[in-house]
Amino acid sequence: MTSHGLRRYRAQTFVHLVWATWQRAPMITAARRRMIHRAIAGQARKMGCVILALGGMEDHIHLFVWFPPTLAIAELVGRAKGASSYIVNSSGPAAEAFKWQGGYGAFTVGPNQVDIVARYVKRQSQRHATGRLSEALESYALEPSD
Repeated sequence: MTSHGLRRYRAQTFVHLVWATWQRAPMITAARRRMIHRAIAGQARKMGCVILALGGMEDHIHLFVWFPPTLAIAELVGRAKGASSYIVNSSGPAAEAFKWQGGYGAFTVGPNQVDIVARYVKRQSQRHATGRLSEALESYALEPSD
């Protein structure tokens, strides 16, 4: 983690974000996953974040970032959700519009836990397949809201 963003600030703010699709519908298909991830990553980078891991399942996303101290979490999540919804909905006709739930989970992570959380996020499909999930890291994504 020696990117330019980390050297500008004396802050070690690592945030693990989790949010779900509308009504937990499995809307993140293989065909959509890449464009959704690109849109989310693009927004995060534009806002000065350093992406440490990005992953998820058909019904939720995990984004783990180094967070600049000048940015509000709600602003990042709102823009990431908006950009990803826009790209999916403008990519062609769909049986149902792509939409995220209104809420999200945000968890700060200590510097000595960065590698553990990054691995957790990157290995979402294996963890869900085996049921080896962290209740603390999945709790928000697993609860329906809105």
